[in-house]
Amino acid sequence: MDLIALRTAVEDEIANYVCEIHPQAIGQPLPQEWVVAQLASMRAALVQPIWESRIRMSR
Repeated sequence: MDLIALRTAVEDEIANYVCEIHPQAIGQPLPQEWVVAQLASMRAALVQPIWESRIRMSR
């Protein structure tokens, strides 16, 4: 998968996400507004993917 396809796939996943509530769930589901706000935050946090030639190891 190239980087453009990767970015598009992630954007599509966010755009088409559906928060399904199990019919036997206990308690109140999160409001749809909350779900929409969280997806907007995820969308805003996307960065342009780049290939790294090495793996950075933190110590």
